[in-house]
Amino acid sequence: VFNSPGDKILFTTYTRNLANNIDELLSSLCGDEYERIEVVNLHRWAVNFLHTQGIHIDIASEEEIGLCWRNVFSALGFTDWDEDFIRGEWKYVVQQQGISTRQGYLRALRKGRRVRTSRSQRTQIWEYLDEYKRNLSDINKMEWVDLIRETRLFLSQNILSLPYRAIVVDESQDMHPEELKLIRRMVPKGPNDLFLVGDAHQRIYG
Repeated sequence: VFNSPGDKILFTTYTRNLANNIDELLSSLCGDEYERIEVVNLHRWAVNFLHTQGIHIDIASEEEIGLCWRNVFSALGFTDWDEDFIRGEWKYVVQQQGISTRQGYLRALRKGRRVRTSRSQRTQIWEYLDEYKRNLSDINKMEWVDLIRETRLFLSQNILSLPYRAIVVDESQDMHPEELKLIRRMVPKGPNDLFLVGDAHQRIYG
């Protein structure tokens, strides 16, 4: 795996506590090779990486996210679509597929959303989704998924060489599609470049 003295293996997972536990176990199980293993949860890695590039992103708290949604419905009122449904469209359609425009939402696949929507209905729903985006922007905050997406785009747009030659992912069933895309971008394609471990029947974080 290692071609130069600075090459590393990254061991990442979803939560900080699990990453800390794994790091402790590896420090006791491994010998000299431990120096070449970096263990960190993916969100922390993304925050640290952007900081090294001079980029600081504030993540909205659950309270701030709730307030933004309340502001949306206060400004636009309620429609045939309740808040749970519209927030589901944001989480499971817009954020899952990285949609940023109305046209993108009109063309989006909605597999698993159960309720069908016409083009005119999607146009109406997009007003609420776009208003939520503006509310987040007004307080200069992002969701974690946005941070991960921004990190991946930064890596794609800049010629940077990360030290990782392989990445091990634990609890991969909890990873968002954007997080898996970032992981793919962090390591060069090659033999044994990615090792993902997960249990599809275990969904602690939805």
